[in-house]
Amino acid sequence: MLDNLPSKYTPLCKYDATVQGGTFKADLGTVAAEAKIIDLTVTATAAGTKDYGVSPLVLDATYGRNIQVVASAADTAKVTVKGYDYLDQPVTEELTLNGTTAVLGVKAFKKICNIDVPAGTAATVTVKTGSKFGLPVRCTQVLATIESGVKGTVGTLVAPVNTAQTATSADPRGTLSFSSYDGKHLVIIGVADDSTFTLSGVERGGLHGIPHYFA
Repeated sequence: MLDNLPSKYTPLCKYDATVQGGTFKADLGTVAAEAKIIDLTVTATAAGTKDYGVSPLVLDATYGRNIQVVASAADTAKVTVKGYDYLDQPVTEELTLNGTTAVLGVKAFKKICNIDVPAGTAATVTVKTGSKFGLPVRCTQVLATIESGVKGTVGTLVAPVNTAQTATSADPRGTLSFSSYDGKHLVIIGVADDSTFTLSGVERGGLHGIPHYFA
């Protein structure tokens, strides 16, 4: 269940307090290791569904993080996750199970509201947080990372998507992943991009990126 939250997403956003001279500083917070959100039981006749009602599950990173799914058996069902990004913009993501191999999401969720796996192969589907962290604005390059007060590696940036979002496309602001982060306070400095794009005849984009997909 999703609430009617007032979205802070701003189409064509050109100004943000975190951005100075084309670069931005973002405090991602103190983040924990990948952790289980929930186990969902699926059978040939019963779907696995979790609705967090009016109290969405809030993830630890300031600007959200991705999720991942894995099944206990050979299953190729689509897992649908619904929630919000850090701007309270509704988001839908679909991840196709690959049996016992973990499938990594590419969108940064700040809040999780619904998780659904359709009926199919009898399995336990585990949903966990991932190691890709959301960013406050569109980021085209990471210049530096500070990990609990110490200079760290810059991490791996997944570039922001500037074409119409789908249930499987990467995050419109980009995500950043780290090889080691458990319990660390992460701060990054990156290059911000406020470019705009014409999608279906409408100008979109800016610092907040194009609108998330939701259905």
